[in-house]
Amino acid sequence: MANLTLAMDETLLYEARRVAFERETSLTEMIRGYLNEVVAGWRLGRKAKAQQLMETFKRNSVYIGKRDWTREDLYERS
Repeated sequence: MANLTLAMDETLLYEARRVAFERETSLTEMIRGYLNEVVAGWRLGRKAKAQQLMETFKRNSVYIGKRDWTREDLYERS
C-alpha cells in the first residue's frame, strides 16, 4: 500500500482527529473511505455516460444502403 503526505491547517487536523476518535476509527481510514466513495461515484458516472452514448448511437443510426463505390471513385479526377 502506498503512503500519502497531506499538508493542512492544524485546527482542521485536530478536529478531524476528534471526529475519527468519536467514530472509533482512524483518520487514515476516514480519508481512505472518502476517496473510495469519490472514485466509486466517478466510475459510476463514467459508466452511465458510456451507456447514454451507446443508446444515442443506436437511436440515431441510419442505414444508407450498400456501398457501391470505391475510395478511388471518390478521388477520380475529371
